[in-house]
Amino acid sequence: MPNPRPLLFTLALLMACGGARKQVRAGDDYMTRGYPDAAVRAYERALELDPKDPEIQLRVARARIAVGEPELAIGPARVAHYAEVPGSALVLAEALLALGETDDALKTIRAELEREPSPAAYAVMGEIELSRGRADAAAGWLSRAAAGGDPRHLARLAFAQAWGDDPGEARDTAVRAMAAGGDQVPVLMDLAATWQLLDDAADAMGAANTALGLDAELDEEDGGRARALAEARQRRDRGDRLGAYRLGLAAHTLDPRDPVCAWLLGRWFLEDEDFPRAAYYLNQALSLPPYAVEINQTVQRSTTTDPDPAEVREDRVRIATDLAAAWSALGNPTRAAKALEIAVLGAQGDPSPEALMSLAEAFQAAGRPADAAEMARRAADRGHPAAVAAVARGMAAAGRVDEAVSQATRGWNINRGDPTIALVLAELYASRQEYVPAMQVVETALRAHPDHPELTATLEQLRAEAEAPAYSEIFQRP
Repeated sequence: MPNPRPLLFTLALLMACGGARKQVRAGDDYMTRGYPDAAVRAYERALELDPKDPEIQLRVARARIAVGEPELAIGPARVAHYAEVPGSALVLAEALLALGETDDALKTIRAELEREPSPAAYAVMGEIELSRGRADAAAGWLSRAAAGGDPRHLARLAFAQAWGDDPGEARDTAVRAMAAGGDQVPVLMDLAATWQLLDDAADAMGAANTALGLDAELDEEDGGRARALAEARQRRDRGDRLGAYRLGLAAHTLDPRDPVCAWLLGRWFLEDEDFPRAAYYLNQALSLPPYAVEINQTVQRSTTTDPDPAEVREDRVRIATDLAAAWSALGNPTRAAKALEIAVLGAQGDPSPEALMSLAEAFQAAGRPADAAEMARRAADRGHPAAVAAVARGMAAAGRVDEAVSQATRGWNINRGDPTIALVLAELYASRQEYVPAMQVVETALRAHPDHPELTATLEQLRAEAEAPAYSEIFQRP
């Protein structure tokens, strides 16, 4: 009787391969419709059924990149590339680029371009140029990639063009991409970012809403929007400025009510000295809960009746400080001061002395010296060292030395050992020839800051003045 085992093994193998192909088809369908999470699961099941198939490895790598997991794509991509699977060089280059290994990605894709130029290879070269911040060079490569009308390449080309000097060209390309791929979530997210750059909020929201209609999970806690924002941060950290903006702008458009995303974008634009966009997004962040404040004619208060948590108050002031910096750079100190005024005085609960001092500086720049003096006084009463020094010196300059000493002493009692307060208080004591308390203050500060050069020099100067003949005679009098 023939041994049935080889036959059974062959049948099992055929069934496994058939099951793997079924999962591959499902994964391909998910990828086409913009559901990379589901695609990953399907491809992984296919790989379990047929672990030696390098083409499945390639699909796993591509899907992992799409869900923002390039570190999990490198291994399968290298397996596929070693097996010389067509397209594997492109996926490997994408994974390397996503991990910030730009030089290796460039080496890989150049070899592929020499071997077999293709729209996909041109697109990866465009991505590399975008990661370098070279939007014009990226547009050149992406134009070649998009020549065949692929909506993914058209959408990325529109984004690159939006950074250039021809917004009209970017609009035309975006319209073509929408017409060709308006049912693909990745295309729609790129277009949402592009329309934001082009200051077309209506079309941006239209693209975002269409994407949300196609994939309701986009805006869930761990959905595509959250992943896009996380990847935006990573790209920013590794220097991929334009990639970070593309993902961050798309995430913001998917949920414009998120103040953290608006603040993040505003801060990035501020760092990159794009002050109009910085002001726009920071103002948005400051108008959204929990940072929003409502204004009436006499006082500003936060939108809640309960005291704001300290973290919210601090973040509100940070946002407002960034916004004030943007307005100052745009030559509008009045709006800069107003931004800080709303944040600092609009919060329920006491503002920090640091916030009050920032507001004092903004008022001074805006030509409001009386308000600046009042904020500095309030900060000084809370023990802010720079405020204490400024207020005390102002009083001394006006001939109110005793008040200045009292002000500085209050600050010293709050921040005993602070070098700034010690120096001004010692200066005031010395102006009344009270060298002993002046030296005691400086010595106390030196114990806390033994390497402070100005404290050391001041103490030496006070000792020299105390030992001067005129001062010695005072102690020799009967």
